[in-house]
Amino acid sequence: MFLELKNANYLGNFRVKVTFNTDEEKIVDFCEYLKHEKRKIIEPLKDEAVFKTLFVHNEFKKLSIRFRMPAKL
Repeated sequence: MFLELKNANYLGNFRVKVTFNTDEEKIVDFCEYLKHEKRKIIEPLKDEAVFKTLFVHNEFKKLSIRFRMPAKL
């Protein structure tokens, strides 16, 4: 069985609780990653108002976490 993303919930402070198809749950803390990330495309995610817009996207039977990014980067 392949491990697949089932759900993701924003917990606050750049932490996300992810649930997999095995019902295993993990909390992922993105705070340190975002603090050190220099790529311009990631910059909007350093704003908690943007980061907390995360949602699980189903495309081609593959689930991924996406964000509602501001119209102007």
